[in-house]
Order: sequence, then structure tokens, then C-alpha cells
Amino acid sequence: MSSNAQEQVWTWVNDGDEYFYDKNEWVRVRVEDEQWNDISPSPPSERGNESTRERKSPYIVTASMSQAGLGPVEWW
Repeated sequence: MSSNAQEQVWTWVNDGDEYFYDKNEWVRVRVEDEQWNDISPSPPSERGNESTRERKSPYIVTASMSQAGLGPVEWW
């Protein structure tokens, strides 16, 4: 897997053939992990200082496209 910053695309090379992952393209993935983080709202007095606090995403999904039938729908 590699990226081309100039064209803003990711590519995958397999047996000398180059496959492109285009922006806004539908893909099939296998979910490998989910992580829920309990995020409490900050008090009104601290809302202006949000940049000093570590921000976490409330929900993180880790997925893979490394299996036959997965990846951009256009490929299959």
C-alpha cells in the first residue's frame, strides 16, 4: 500500500498491477475491533481551554480490507 500525495490517492500494487483507492469510493471491510470511550462533557468554565485537554474519539472502529472480496466495491 502506498500513497501518491500529488494525486491524493492510495494505491495497492499486486503482481505488477496497480489498483487505486479513490476518494468517496464505497469499500467493503472486515471489522476487527471496536473501542468505546466514555467522554464526559466539560464544565462551561473549561470549554474555552479544549486545546489543552487530550481529545479522544468517543467511538473507534479498526477495519481491514486484506481478504478476497474486500476493498473497493468497483474491484469486485
